[in-house]
Amino acid sequence: MSCRSFEDLQLDIPILSVHETRETKSWDSRLSNLRKKTNAPKMLLTRDMVMTRARRESLFEVDKAHMDLCDIQELEPLYDQLTSFFSTFVHHAPKNVQYALHQPSFGATTSIRLKTSSSIASSDYPDDKIYTPKTDSDEIPTHTCSVESGHSGEAEGDSGPVSRQSLELPFLHTGSITRNPRFYGRTQALEQIDSAFDLTNERMKGNSDSNDGSVVPKTYVLCGMAGIGKTETASEYLYSRLHKFNVVIWVYADTERKLGPQFVTLAKELGGHAISDTIDEVSAREFVSGWLADPVGHRVERGKSIKVDDIKWLMVFDNADDPELLYDWLPSQGPGSILVTGKYPYVKENAYRLDHGIDLEPFTSGAGGDMLQRLSGRQDEAGATEASMRISDTLGGHPLALSQMSAIIREHHLTFQDFEDWYQEDAKELYDLRAGGRWTNYQHTVATAWALEHLSEKARALLDVLSLLDPDRIPEEILMDAAKDVKLSNYPAKKHIYFKARTELIHASLIKRNMATNELQIHRLVQQVVRQRMDQKHLHDVYSAIAVLLSEVWPFVSGTDPTRNQAWRIPVAERYVPQICKLEEHFGIDINSNRFQGTAERVTHWLGEAHHSLSLTACLTKSSDGLEDAELWQRLLNSRIEKYGLTSDKLALATAYNQMGICQSNKEQFADAVANFDKSVMTYNSVADAPQFSATFPAISQSMLHCLMHRYNEAEQALRPFQEEHESVLGKDDKTTTRSGLIWRTMGDIRNGQHRYEEALSYHTRALDNLKATCGEKHYFTGDCFYSLGKDLLRQGKQEEAIAIDVFTSAPHRESQAARALWQKGRVLKEFGDELQSKQVFGKAMELRRKLAPKDARKIDDLEEDDWTKLIIYWSR
Repeated sequence: MSCRSFEDLQLDIPILSVHETRETKSWDSRLSNLRKKTNAPKMLLTRDMVMTRARRESLFEVDKAHMDLCDIQELEPLYDQLTSFFSTFVHHAPKNVQYALHQPSFGATTSIRLKTSSSIASSDYPDDKIYTPKTDSDEIPTHTCSVESGHSGEAEGDSGPVSRQSLELPFLHTGSITRNPRFYGRTQALEQIDSAFDLTNERMKGNSDSNDGSVVPKTYVLCGMAGIGKTETASEYLYSRLHKFNVVIWVYADTERKLGPQFVTLAKELGGHAISDTIDEVSAREFVSGWLADPVGHRVERGKSIKVDDIKWLMVFDNADDPELLYDWLPSQGPGSILVTGKYPYVKENAYRLDHGIDLEPFTSGAGGDMLQRLSGRQDEAGATEASMRISDTLGGHPLALSQMSAIIREHHLTFQDFEDWYQEDAKELYDLRAGGRWTNYQHTVATAWALEHLSEKARALLDVLSLLDPDRIPEEILMDAAKDVKLSNYPAKKHIYFKARTELIHASLIKRNMATNELQIHRLVQQVVRQRMDQKHLHDVYSAIAVLLSEVWPFVSGTDPTRNQAWRIPVAERYVPQICKLEEHFGIDINSNRFQGTAERVTHWLGEAHHSLSLTACLTKSSDGLEDAELWQRLLNSRIEKYGLTSDKLALATAYNQMGICQSNKEQFADAVANFDKSVMTYNSVADAPQFSATFPAISQSMLHCLMHRYNEAEQALRPFQEEHESVLGKDDKTTTRSGLIWRTMGDIRNGQHRYEEALSYHTRALDNLKATCGEKHYFTGDCFYSLGKDLLRQGKQEEAIAIDVFTSAPHRESQAARALWQKGRVLKEFGDELQSKQVFGKAMELRRKLAPKDARKIDDLEEDDWTKLIIYWSR
């Protein structure tokens, strides 16, 4: 029985086929899988079974049983036959290559015979013809049929030559894709495609191959997560550049089932009567690729056909998420351009000539807000600019979400405030809701766009964990180092399984990976949708898994360790602090109410032991004043000291007094706070073997509190001894511990209160140098110092210098500091006359303020600096 697939392909290459002539005994242990009830010998590979009927097949018989078929001795007849076959193959190789390279193109005066699967049976080649190494290449029948230029040729049947029709131009094959009249933005992406296709220079001749002069199409890829606007951008490009191309083709490339029929239709449209009605998909694909390699067409003017010599074509492959599928259908030659859209990160993978392109990003708050206003028709609504920017930020600037929500706003006659109220009450319902067809034609809702249900179980478990972490920078060691200890169902416990799950999420554009830092990034909107799919039990299971994962990487150091506040530890802790902050944000109420079993102790341990360096003070002050926890901590330590008398507990008690003073300062219980700071200093000093500089932090706390009460002399008196001790041991330019930086920052504040402004500037400059070195530029210690230095410069009229050092763009974790910094920046920009930018910055500041002080209805012009400062923990004021 011949292989129909080989026969249908009509391969024009030498093929060697071998079959045995001896039967093989089935009791042979090597054939145990074939054993049946009888042990009768069998012929495993007969002549009919191996014969492919390919045009240049060589068929050899071997007088051996099957298992000895490949054991060929030098003196055997088969050895000489094989030697002859391969020698002849090598001898004819140059001629065969030359023959293949010089096959006539579709635009030449001769062309190949196009055969469909239904016409192969009527081929004029004898079915039993086998070409052997003795067949000279001159004897091999070539494809000999003609193609006429122009457009009057007619097909002469399957067995005869076919003529090629000239295509009437312009030619448009776009299926059901239509232009979106509400398309917004992406101007830069459209211009980048123009540049990649050389449309800016009006040159569209493709990339010339210096070896054989062939022309390779230019390519560009639009990558990104579902709903980011890839198809809409490609559609807008196609319709806005129609005048740039003679031929425009759009194909849906998400499955081969779609691609095949589209190419059949396309082949018939391009080839006209020259193409059989029963042409198969492979032949259609080859015809389309061949036509694009050398297109022939004409335009009609006043009833006359005029040949077009320089045809330019554009082909769009939409939703090409499977690179293996795409490669078979992508044209490889021709004077055209290929635009591909897909979730698969082609650009980053440098996949198959698709190494040029862009990852479409979400809109900025300003652009997203503008889009929301336009699509919802709420431009004239009071406060529309600020409200739309808030909603855009909430939706993460995701185009699909903005489009869907604007449609919902219109359909349900909502104001922006109505929408925000609805979102606050039930965001999940909005994500699941689809607006009526007249408002949007996108088939998915926000909740269904990413097809999360199609992910593997391992990928879904990993995505569940990622949905509860800080979205911008997720260190991968968190996810891997303790994976084997995680009890969460289906969580990838082994590295290679994790790699596969991560790959699946990357290829779906649900996450991005920074290979240089080994960090992942996930869109906030994806996180929200994933979280809303989980019930409370599963949420708590995921929380427990994260607690185990974080325990492995957190730099645990006891309160007695002298290295606790040195520079090495701060960046390590800082790398993981945002993740703990996110847990507090999602589960703060559950943690405080002790709803967790086992894992709560781990998380509260992190929060407690990290508060001394104030890495996690922001987390503690968001949910409560912390007094109750501080009191419980003190009681526990006093009980342990009474029972065990351990030095470590005495030092921990000193830290607890300092924490209590911080909590009382935030509550403006100043007298009690001063007393607790004094207790902290005295307790540290009472421990004989206390680490050096142990009492520095409570001294700084007390000094800052005196500054807050405008008692600057008392502040200096409390801090001066510790400053002198530090500088005598570590020097005046110390960059090894944050204590030095915090001392100098506090001294700068004291000098400002004493109107000694030059000294204040000097102290703040030294402090900033220290904190940048020990904490990094993005730590909120550094951000606080940036702000203090910025005020010094502004006081001296050095606005431009203040802006130049990036005073107001550092990124503290705490929103209160960020709000004040933005307000101050807005003031400076307004003084510079930049009304537009100052308005945008003021809007961001007020957005944060409303979250921090929701009952304060005052407007931006009614607020003074003290109004912003009161929102901030006293330590950072």
